[in-house]
Amino acid sequence: MIAFKYIAANQLSKLKEFAILYILGLMPISLFIGLIFLDRYYHTLTIQFSTFSTTLVASLAILTLIGISVWSKTWVAIILPIIMYLPGVLLGFTTLQETTKLWVDWLAIVIGAGGYVWISFKKANKA
Repeated sequence: MIAFKYIAANQLSKLKEFAILYILGLMPISLFIGLIFLDRYYHTLTIQFSTFSTTLVASLAILTLIGISVWSKTWVAIILPIIMYLPGVLLGFTTLQETTKLWVDWLAIVIGAGGYVWISFKKANKA
């Protein structure tokens, strides 16, 4: 936020503006790469939740998303998680190879999200 305020408040050359934004974009990437290297030296614990715990957390997440949808008076908080997670869950019950599951999951997400954006765009143009 500080970088964006600084860029907006001052007359900077395009080179200085690009340098500030480049550093700003490079920071999260550098931290992520550092995290990958640190993971080799410090092994983290793995926690496995029971079926009850997983069901409880999923139920709370679903109730939260429904609450957000009611509050915002839109379906987007319900539809987008369904588009993103339902194909993977349904593919988990199939006997397809893992690479095939990944491709089908990716394709379903892209088509679902694209379809939702297209339908939203058509509705917005009618209004």
